[in-house]
Parts: sequence; structure tokens; C-alpha cells
Amino acid sequence: MTTYRAPLWVLVLLITVVTYGAASPQAAPSARPAAACPALQMARGLEGAIAHARYLSDDALEGRGAATPGERCAVEYIAAQFRQLGLAPAGEDGAYFQTFPLRIGARLGSTNALRVPGGSYTAGQDWIPYGFSGSATVQAPAIYGAHGITRPGDPNDTYSRLDLSGKIVVLEAGDPESPNGRSLNADPHFKARVAEGRGAAGVIILLPNGAALPAPDGEVRPAGRTPAVAVRGSLANAVRQAAQSGSVLDLRTAV
Repeated sequence: MTTYRAPLWVLVLLITVVTYGAASPQAAPSARPAAACPALQMARGLEGAIAHARYLSDDALEGRGAATPGERCAVEYIAAQFRQLGLAPAGEDGAYFQTFPLRIGARLGSTNALRVPGGSYTAGQDWIPYGFSGSATVQAPAIYGAHGITRPGDPNDTYSRLDLSGKIVVLEAGDPESPNGRSLNADPHFKARVAEGRGAAGVIILLPNGAALPAPDGEVRPAGRTPAVAVRGSLANAVRQAAQSGSVLDLRTAV
């Protein structure tokens, strides 16, 4: 049997696609049968790397979205490449896969509520829980964290020095240093999970003027434990002022 040693960059390409394009294979019970996937490519060297990129970007894979038929095709393809390279499976049940939970779509309960100094607001008009939000009732002081971005080595990085424990963290949407607003730091899910990891009791993200509220039913991300909501319009201004003064907010989410 001939042994093929893959260049490190070929493995990095495949692992990167697994990380960003594949959730749990079990998360897609309606995935298309293998016969409907593009034919497997088993080329080697530079030609093989190009073949990998072409396969994984094929329109038939539909962007490899989580819990889609295209995702199933992609993960089965990558597993086949790993088998050909002789990589020993290190996943669950002797396979190459490691499962993790995703929230596929979300529906709001009837008890969502937000109260700031000067008024109470019902979800759906000026604010709404994200589809990945946890369900909880929180009464806590608010703290303003600007865009919620930590930049190691930057002397102007004040967010990393804030004590978020037990507080409702109020953050601006987006990333001012990202030209297209699509950086990891701009992702509301990332902002919320980082704050949750630092002990925040809840997260409120202030949307820019004219922005639409997110649709919970389109959610395809792991759910958090703490409330995470989006706020817009005049309410965003009120919440920002409350956070800058350290006022107590009442937040209830049911997702």
C-alpha cells in the first residue's frame, strides 16, 4: 500500500472548512442522500488542494450551512479525505465527527419584557431577544461597554478592564474597524458569548438607526444561558444613557 503524506497546508484547509462549515451531522435529519452530493474527488498535491476548494465551494453544497443537506455532503467529503490520508478517527463512536448542539430556529414566549428608567417595553417593536438568547429574568445594574471589543496591547482597550460580573452589559452593534461589518467582533453571538463568559447577567446590543430587528426564527447558532437582546430607535438611546449612568434595568426573556 502506498502511503501519502499530505502537506500541512492541505490539512489546515480541510480542518478550517470543518470548523466553519460543519455542525453536527446528526443535526440534519433531512440531509440529501449521498447520491445527490457531487462526486468525490481523490486527487493529490496541488491539484488535490484545488479539487478540495472546488468541491467545497460547489453550488450543490448550498454554502454548507449548518443543518443543511450541503453541510452533510461537505462533512462526508472531508471524512473521506481523512480516511484516504490515514488519519485515525478521534471523534465520537470511533468516527471523525464531534457533535454539538445548535438552536435551529426560535420562537418567542409571551413574557418577554424590558424596563428602563422611564418606561416599560414589549418585545417586537423596539427590541427583541436574539434567537440564541437564554431564557431568564434579570434585574441588575447596566454597564456600558462601547462595541464590546477587546484588543490586546491597545492602551485604549477599556472593555477588557470592565467588571461585567452580575451586570447587564450594553454594547454597540458592529465593529468600527471592520470595513464591511462582518468581522468576528461584529457578530452579536460572539459579543454575547464573550460577555457571558465574563460573568455578565445579560447583554443588550444597540442597533444603528434604521436597522431591522433580528428574526429569531432564522436562528442557527448555539444557544446561550443568559438573555441577549437587540434594541433600536429611541429605546436604544434610553438604554445607552441608563448604562452610562449605571442604572438598574429589568430584563425578562422567554425564547
